[in-house]
Amino acid sequence: VTLRSNIKEDEAIFGSHAVNIESAAYMRVKLSTNGPNGFLALGAKSPTDFNPRQRTELLSFFACILQSTIQRWFPQGL
Repeated sequence: VTLRSNIKEDEAIFGSHAVNIESAAYMRVKLSTNGPNGFLALGAKSPTDFNPRQRTELLSFFACILQSTIQRWFPQGL
């Protein structure tokens, strides 16, 4: 999990909504044991909602649960 605050227009990730996103949390999600990794980005309008000095246990837990769920959907891989 990586947290960033005070970001400006990251269109590669947030597309046309990038003008509204000022802080973000980025998480890597392994989609299957043999497949590619996924990328989850959560954006916030406030520049301080996600801050690099915040703890990331709950976001890590969320990414882990999401990863487990996706891997169950595709037991043979993608």
